Amino acid sequence: MTHKAARQPRVSILLAVHDARDVAARTVESILNQEYRDLELIVADCASRDYTATILQRYAERDIRVELLRLDDADVAAGRDAALAAAHGTFALFMDQGDWLASGCLDSLVAAAEESSAQLAIPAFSIDSTRSDGSRTSMVCAPASQVWGDARSFRKDFGRLLADRLFLNTAGKLMRVSRLRDQHLRFSQANGDFDLMASYLRHVERVCVVQGPCCHVSASATGWCRGTGPGPLSYKQVERDYERVLSLYRSWGLIDDAESMEEVHRLHLSEVIRCIGEVAVDSHSLSPIERRRAVQGMIDAPSTRDSIEALRPQARDFGIMFAPIARRSAAACCMGARIQDIVERTLAPFTPARAACR
Repeated sequence: MTHKAARQPRVSILLAVHDARDVAARTVESILNQEYRDLELIVADCASRDYTATILQRYAERDIRVELLRLDDADVAAGRDAALAAAHGTFALFMDQGDWLASGCLDSLVAAAEESSAQLAIPAFSIDSTRSDGSRTSMVCAPASQVWGDARSFRKDFGRLLADRLFLNTAGKLMRVSRLRDQHLRFSQANGDFDLMASYLRHVERVCVVQGPCCHVSASATGWCRGTGPGPLSYKQVERDYERVLSLYRSWGLIDDAESMEEVHRLHLSEVIRCIGEVAVDSHSLSPIERRRAVQGMIDAPSTRDSIEALRPQARDFGIMFAPIARRSAAACCMGARIQDIVERTLAPFTPARAACR
């Protein structure tokens, strides 16, 4: 390992995996096949019980840029922390198993970050999800390229970027290793990806968005934070992330700025609607009574009521779901979610991937 530790690459790509034998190769090869070469790939295998470690070891033996860490803990958050501690680069880019980079993604991302001296560089995203019935969907988040050179201008536009789901998680974003370490940020101590992302963002001033080749994110749900489970579990994470956004806005002095908060409410209500759909359509383990009870809790929550009141002028943007949520009718919400699901499935073969995640 000595010859690898002596390298000083520009970019450290940090990957934590657990039982990833079916997806590890695609993720690793998408990184190593990038035209951008000044990188290291640090992979933390988190106590995998399959052949993941063997697959990764082969890459480490063939490519000097790959370093494999073997951990006894299955917690991928701890794996990310271990990978960050071993990083030698100026920039860090986190990825999860199943994620992959389109050709040219690193080139465009690093070039933009260096040109603008960005503390955070965000690529275009394709959020690739598999539903419970095996069908696949993709949402492409690709806002126009833009650079923010100071905190004030970035914070003014943050709500729009948040609504575009650019802060879905840490995956694919180019971050400064020194800032991550100076702020003592740890995935194992954060309450989900967005919690760590919000901590990093609090004092960020220079940010760039790069409209170019995508970072493909594999997600079981398209919420603010991945891996939380369906329905009620996903909703709990949505609420935690919503509270984290409010905390961030308070620290920025924007909590009473109606224009800034509108996008926060828009994303929050969209996420509540998504969770209602998961309960009404995909939660086969719940009885009808349990489904209605779960949905009723979501639509009665003070945060949902706040978002409904803030967004009444934009009610049409939320289709058939706004009215039953406003009326607090769990039965109507479940029915609306089922109708919406049927319409989406019917139109899916004729609908191209969306260019923004609104």
